[in-house]
Amino acid sequence: MDIFVCCLAFMPTAWGLIQIAQAARPKIEHTGVWHFTRALAREFDYGMGIVLFGPIAILAWLPIIKAFHARILFNEAFKRHLQIQPILAVKKKKHRP
Repeated sequence: MDIFVCCLAFMPTAWGLIQIAQAARPKIEHTGVWHFTRALAREFDYGMGIVLFGPIAILAWLPIIKAFHARILFNEAFKRHLQIQPILAVKKKKHRP
């Protein structure tokens, strides 16, 4: 539980440090701190990508989710209510003065 809390605390802290370093870029660009900042930002992006897209990818691989998705998309009642023409007609009426 403590590791999870520490990870949650690190996310906004790392983002804040990266933003401060980017603001101070002209002063630290020629030092080793800038290279560390770039590496930290890259790893932060990789980590956040895994945190955000990992569960989506895992759910997409599950067979039950695929079946549920196909059932919704190819459901006739769903397709009848999902029509683009009325939406486009309303937008065209609003644009005319």
